[in-house]
Amino acid sequence: MSTRPTPDQRAARADALARIKHSTEMEGGHVTPETEAIIQRFVDGEIDVEEMIRLGKGTLPFYPRDV
Repeated sequence: MSTRPTPDQRAARADALARIKHSTEMEGGHVTPETEAIIQRFVDGEIDVEEMIRLGKGTLPFYPRDV
């Protein structure tokens, strides 16, 4: 569980993750609604970055589950 980010931290998280999403889409990738929901939980401070990564890996059909 993460602590609530300050407004500045939340804005920085949202900005960084929006740039990552844009970059992914520019490279021909797609961010699913499920992944966007996980990212939003991180931005809102509900989960920490490690949990975001763990949950995100679970949304990828090709990612080894034991990594």
